[in-house]
Amino acid sequence: MSKTSGFFAFILAGVGFAAAAQSTHYYVPLVIAVIGEESLPGQQVIRTEWVSSLSAFNTGQALATVQPIAIYGDLSLGQDGGLPYQLLPLTGQSIFRLPWTGFNAPSSPGPLGIAELVADSGVILNAGIEKAQLHCGCSNPDILDCVLVSQGRTAIPVFQGLFPAGATVVCGDVNLGAPEQTCGDPPNQQYIRRVNVTLFNGGSQSATFSITAIPLARTSQPLYQQGVTLAPKEVRQLNRVPIPVVTDTATRSGYDVFAWITISSTQPFLAYVSSIFEGGAPGSMPFEVFPPRLAASSQ
Repeated sequence: MSKTSGFFAFILAGVGFAAAAQSTHYYVPLVIAVIGEESLPGQQVIRTEWVSSLSAFNTGQALATVQPIAIYGDLSLGQDGGLPYQLLPLTGQSIFRLPWTGFNAPSSPGPLGIAELVADSGVILNAGIEKAQLHCGCSNPDILDCVLVSQGRTAIPVFQGLFPAGATVVCGDVNLGAPEQTCGDPPNQQYIRRVNVTLFNGGSQSATFSITAIPLARTSQPLYQQGVTLAPKEVRQLNRVPIPVVTDTATRSGYDVFAWITISSTQPFLAYVSSIFEGGAPGSMPFEVFPPRLAASSQ
């Protein structure tokens, strides 16, 4: 199967996992993004990061292989990262999970990449992203070892193939926040979201992406439109996309404001949307990932 040519089958099997019907190419987002760092007594350091994970499980009755091909974007394969991962029947394997991974090269610290892999029949790939504390020097102050302390995790898409050039995908509906909310405990839980759009140009030429935000209901009049050009094999995340939080009958459901986001490209591509808010009440879910779905006009 060609990685970039023509219209071929695209499958997003669930959110965060995919099962191969035959030996197949997969594309998986990788993230290592530092949010902040704090120094503690005794040479201890706590670094807060957004980090992704990638694992595989062999559902079959025979030995199966996951073969990394490449990592595009701000990461690259490590010295042993291109070696095949062998999975015994009914067993799993962690492929990318900080801080215990040799998958990516230490010289390519991120923040963002797309991994391309080939998996044998019967292999399930699972991917997630989590906010985490990387606590170094905690368990043994004399050795700067690091422990990952997860602060919450959600699934991210596992792609089987690229969307074809000219296709349109839809993400959402995306909650933009509740700017008029005064209720709750604590009150005024408005939680305006930071909306991010992640793009990958899988083609061999520059790609022009078109991003459009459309209200929740009853109109296709755009709230926001943006165009961006990516080089071949470039990965880019558009952070804090400035979608206006318009409160009217087309966008509101209760006090919350929602929008759909459509994305198209002139080259074979991948895309998905994520959002986050700060300072949520205890037990809140401050980040979401919105997988893409191929529009009927593109099928």
